Amino acid sequence: MRIALNVKIKTTAGVIEAEKFFTGERKTTALNHDEIVTEIQMPSPNSGTKQNFIKFAQRPTIDFPVVNVATSITIEGDKVSDVRIVLNAVAPVPKRAIGVEEALKGKIISESVVETAVAAIANCAVPLKDNKYKVQIAKTLIKRAILE
Repeated sequence: MRIALNVKIKTTAGVIEAEKFFTGERKTTALNHDEIVTEIQMPSPNSGTKQNFIKFAQRPTIDFPVVNVATSITIEGDKVSDVRIVLNAVAPVPKRAIGVEEALKGKIISESVVETAVAAIANCAVPLKDNKYKVQIAKTLIKRAILE
């Protein structure tokens, strides 16, 4: 969710964008061994911004997620002016659905627009051999998060 909210993470060594905080490369975060998080900086959402988080799991209250989706969408007038959609549990690190975001910008939200936009997930989701089913779950969760 932090990535969708455009959070910045202040550490003893500087400030890291949430999108760059999780690395998945031999260690889970971008922190050095002698560095700690000192502050989370979350900008206030603009008026017209809607945020959502949906978790899909076998047993939602106790299980690790199969797929998570976090969204932050700003509507100005009746069109999408800013959008951030983040998928989690589909890759070693949380991943923005940039293709879906681009397909929504400047559009009026409707079921058909969202349906067309989620088709762009193929450009940003690269499933492993045994978890291709997660792409379909991610599509469904993105639609729900946007249309709820």
